[in-house]
Amino acid sequence: MMKFQLLASFTLVAVFSGCTTTVHYNPDYLEHAFKSVEPSIDGKALIVTEEKNDYRFYSQSPSSLTGAALKTVGNFGQHLSEIAQSYFDRSFTVGAAHSNEVSANGNYRLIIQPEIVRFDYRYNGLKNLFFAITPESKLDLYVAVYDGDGVMLFEKKYVSDYVSGGTYLVSFKPAEKINKSIHKALLKLMTEVSEDIESELYRKQVPEA
Repeated sequence: MMKFQLLASFTLVAVFSGCTTTVHYNPDYLEHAFKSVEPSIDGKALIVTEEKNDYRFYSQSPSSLTGAALKTVGNFGQHLSEIAQSYFDRSFTVGAAHSNEVSANGNYRLIIQPEIVRFDYRYNGLKNLFFAITPESKLDLYVAVYDGDGVMLFEKKYVSDYVSGGTYLVSFKPAEKINKSIHKALLKLMTEVSEDIESELYRKQVPEA
């Protein structure tokens, strides 16, 4: 047992030597999950994100001691706009469009403005007694939702908690597993936003555009 623990510790140290890795949006990570999204909201949505946020790169080390020498760089603003548009394009019966500006001429039932306000990630070894690593990410999202006339329906801060990118013993691409967990965390938040939209539309009886 002691030999195995030493081997596992050595392997993890070897894999987590210091480096910086850039990750990118990958639609394949959510392809299967998107297939299960059913249209549940009538009309069409407009997803609005600020252009500066679409091109904002995050560059930071994990909050865990494990992997502390690593740094992950990613344009997570693009992750957000792509995942939000893809999700709501499926959950609205007439689909969804994305823009950097609010449009009054698109016959949209709702205008949804999401923004990442906090990002954190960690390589959780304690969860597996350091025999394996679970990469996890956590996102805080601010979302404002308006009707087609620009009247705010609600605004809310959403917190994903830590979402796993999968547990492993050895990986030579640990940052990519963090990237996968970010995709999953954003999808989880989109689901929560969609549920709140349905509740709000029912409560306020917002008509179709």
